[in-house]
Amino acid sequence: MGYNHQWAVELFQEFLTRYQKELTAPMICAAEFAIDAHKGQTRKSSDIPYVSHLFEVAGILIDNKACENLIIAGLLHDVLEDTKKTVSDIECLFAPAKAREIIKIVMADTEKDKSLPWKDRKLETIAYLKKNPQQKRHAADCRRQVIQSAFFSQNFAGMRRKHVE
Repeated sequence: MGYNHQWAVELFQEFLTRYQKELTAPMICAAEFAIDAHKGQTRKSSDIPYVSHLFEVAGILIDNKACENLIIAGLLHDVLEDTKKTVSDIECLFAPAKAREIIKIVMADTEKDKSLPWKDRKLETIAYLKKNPQQKRHAADCRRQVIQSAFFSQNFAGMRRKHVE
């Protein structure tokens, strides 16, 4: 079957409807950018548009009262590692100070070596967090933890659904 752009648009509409009170213009801009950036991409081993993951991560962040920049970073967290979009493309979306903060968060979440197996990449993140439990971290590191928590939560929910089916 393959990628279905209409399905991606419908997922976006569901996201807009569910979070209409919380969404800001910059968040909607980031969501639209993500749809374009990830056009043609699906979740592994399925026909589900990849943006479903981004909307689920952003939803978790919204539900947990994350700040606007963190929610935007959640929507964009895979853009630099999984698409041809660049830092400059993200910079064009927002005012300079806002763009710098969002890019800082996205870069903190961007995996260094995508050639490693998924499990190894996630274990690297867990090891990082275990090594630094008591240290005061830079704001981007704290935000990285929130994004990773949302990411792991969303992926775990997906694995549970798969096993239930």
